Amino acid sequence: MSAGNDLHADIISRALTSFPEQTSYVEYENLASLRRLRVYDRLEQRFAGKPLQEARIALGQLGIREDQVIEMVAASDPTGFYGIVTGTFSEQSLKRNGISQGSAMPALGSRLFCPGSGPCVLFLEDSVAAFGSLTQLAEIAQGHDGSTTRLSSNRTVVSLLNSTDSQAPVRGVLIGGQLEIAISDVLRNWTGWNSGWSQLCGNVRNAGYSVKFDYTAHVAATLECRSAMSATLLLQMFRLLGTVPSVSIPGGDAGAGIPFRNLHASSAGSTIVVKADTRY
Repeated sequence: MSAGNDLHADIISRALTSFPEQTSYVEYENLASLRRLRVYDRLEQRFAGKPLQEARIALGQLGIREDQVIEMVAASDPTGFYGIVTGTFSEQSLKRNGISQGSAMPALGSRLFCPGSGPCVLFLEDSVAAFGSLTQLAEIAQGHDGSTTRLSSNRTVVSLLNSTDSQAPVRGVLIGGQLEIAISDVLRNWTGWNSGWSQLCGNVRNAGYSVKFDYTAHVAATLECRSAMSATLLLQMFRLLGTVPSVSIPGGDAGAGIPFRNLHASSAGSTIVVKADTRY
């Protein structure tokens, strides 16, 4: 499957052909679009979070303002967060302004900038930059140059990204340990439920999702479960969640409010598709 042919956002294709194969979390954010929302500060923490903070530090030390960043693909592996950004900034303007390159990784040449103690920045093209540690950027450079196995070889990640809404300002994929962390955060922050949901959601292997915004957030997710049986059980729980406004669950918050509206879920084999509206 060709990542470039199937994905509409060019920065996503760049990420798939640059990020290392072991990447376990990928999230595209159209930051220019999100900034137009009055709740951008809250969305920034919910979605971009730690990767955006690291990008902001690295780019800011180079004199690149956050409003110059149009799109970002954030990612992580067991070593930490990294990503790729595009925008109205320019590597050439940095050089004209006398911003010095980093010397800690000569193999990356003049494309590398290490402005301080935080993340470094590696320009893949004039207005396309990766951020992360020196080790992460070396791996991204190898992927970009085609000298190592890329994330685009992971058919599960590519397929899940292709299943998301290409017009959504937020699109992503979670696999493995990152998925477990995300599910745990949702359960703790939104529902107060733990035991029953945690056990069932532990049967989800991979997830792809997209989010659109107007007066509310419209979430669509594809969940790949470990078996058709676990998908059936989880589907029943989603349908309960969509019909009961509040419940008391042993071990959870009594009367915890359900944060979803217009929740619809369906399944085919071991795959569940969920759509719902939720508060920001």
